[in-house]
Amino acid sequence: MKEENTKREPRKEVLIVDDEMINRLMLGNIIGTDYDIVYAADGKEAYDLIRREEGRLSLVLLDLLMPVMTGYDLLTRLKSDDILSRLPVIVLTSEKTAEVENLKLGAVDFIPKPYDAPEVIKARVRRSIELAEGKQIIKATETDDLTGLYNRDYFFKYAERYDAYKPDAIMDAIIFT
Repeated sequence: MKEENTKREPRKEVLIVDDEMINRLMLGNIIGTDYDIVYAADGKEAYDLIRREEGRLSLVLLDLLMPVMTGYDLLTRLKSDDILSRLPVIVLTSEKTAEVENLKLGAVDFIPKPYDAPEVIKARVRRSIELAEGKQIIKATETDDLTGLYNRDYFFKYAERYDAYKPDAIMDAIIFT
């Protein structure tokens, strides 16, 4: 009899931030079968949780209009921190005009309220996490661990692309051996 590999990858953790409990619970029910869910009722509570759980969260679903600290303030704070800025944030709001502003602030996507398309929400959450993880892997492979500079292969690819887009630009390179 063939032995099955029962090892499972740990479930990814998603933080849902909304001051209205019904919205938190609705989103939790939609994505809770695929992810471990953590909840926060305002931006300050979310920020403290993100700092405490640094590196464990895979995504934040963030309402914009909340007491104590708004979603705008939290998003601005996250994106100004080199480490926390890697955490993808999907903005949740019924304000259509807020979409572009929040994408400029660093949100990776936008889910409109009310939550009437569960499969779309699941797909956006899954895709945002996949893209963020892929970006982190690429970032890790393009730089040297010791110096933080581009590694040799990536540097040459970068220089080739730069030259293709800006053929008239003058470039200098210093090579250390």
